[in-house]
Amino acid sequence: MRVAAVVLGIWHSTFGIAGAQPRLDGYATLMFDHLPTIEPSATELRTRIFGELSVRTSSVVELTSGYADGLAADRGASVYDAIVRAHEVLVTLTFDRADLQAGLGRVVWGRLDELPPGDVINPLDVSRFFFEGRSEARLPVSLLRGRWFITEGAVLEGFYVPLFRRGRFDQLDEPTSLFNLTAGLTGCLAIEICPEPGIVSAEPAATFQNAQGGVRFSGTLRRLDYAVSAYRGFRPFGVVAPELEGEAFRLVERFPRFTMVSGDFESVRGPWAFRGEAALFDEADDPRARAISGVPGLAWDAGFAVDRKTGAYRLSGTVLVSRGSQTTTNFIIGTDRSFAQERYTTRTFGVINVNDGSALVRNITTMTVRDNVALEGSVGWFFGESADTIGRFADRDFIYARLKLYF
Repeated sequence: MRVAAVVLGIWHSTFGIAGAQPRLDGYATLMFDHLPTIEPSATELRTRIFGELSVRTSSVVELTSGYADGLAADRGASVYDAIVRAHEVLVTLTFDRADLQAGLGRVVWGRLDELPPGDVINPLDVSRFFFEGRSEARLPVSLLRGRWFITEGAVLEGFYVPLFRRGRFDQLDEPTSLFNLTAGLTGCLAIEICPEPGIVSAEPAATFQNAQGGVRFSGTLRRLDYAVSAYRGFRPFGVVAPELEGEAFRLVERFPRFTMVSGDFESVRGPWAFRGEAALFDEADDPRARAISGVPGLAWDAGFAVDRKTGAYRLSGTVLVSRGSQTTTNFIIGTDRSFAQERYTTRTFGVINVNDGSALVRNITTMTVRDNVALEGSVGWFFGESADTIGRFADRDFIYARLKLYF
């Protein structure tokens, strides 16, 4: 706490604005994880130090956060890595009925837990998606965001994302990560005609024509919260295929451009909560990516969720239907419980693809050791194989223990 006070004092005396109210929060984590079912298996030690500093005045909010991650792992060979990254660096100007935000940030669209179809602005870190959930997995993008508060219950917002950022399988030594689906990827077009090793990433250039952006209107009608959105951008994970370059074939990853229109809603009736979401995607202007992936120009995802608090338990269920080159239906069923005066919490849930027979079953249990110290353990089992998000990681069962200290 003394260190935090010193940092706040230096920041405030150097950069502070009259009337500013600075606040520093953060945490440190130490996590051991093991993936036993893939060859080679992996045992990892992951560390993170995260800090967030916010400064507020009557008309300006400055938010700066970042993290330093470390890795020491046995992934068939000893691997060490460390990174320092910005999490969010945002300046928000507030007005009577509007605000304007610029910087590096994360934006959440959609209503469904973990797999919301309309949540397309921020790319994901796949390893953190499985270990910590979608909220922690979102990677920030450069953005300009404006909001107009039309009435108390109606907001119109627009986004401009000037630079493309790709998704990551793992920010820590990605080439050796067991969450990396492209590691060692190769293929042959015919006998003795095979691509050279390695993947060439053809990311969209930083030009005005490759900018991304969208609009969203959200409102409240009686006891129903709803929103409609439109967005045009690039897929954060590309399509990999062999292409002829000179006299050699190379594996090239290209990122399809898409247009999305979506809608979502949420309502509460007594102990019941209901959420729904649907998104329509159009990739008609990228025929090469469609030909490689087999996905038609139009595709859609739609889901409905319900949850209820019953005694010490919270029960939830979601059905998500996706239509591309084929139709897939996923069921997500979960239960949460706190006990011993909320010192312990446990969550168990399963994701089941009924078309392909693949599934993920997971338990997360957390113990609050002290007010600022938590110990968490989790086990995840994958069953079956398929081409969807869960089935592609069929041999990546994992277990971990994590200690988290807040400051």
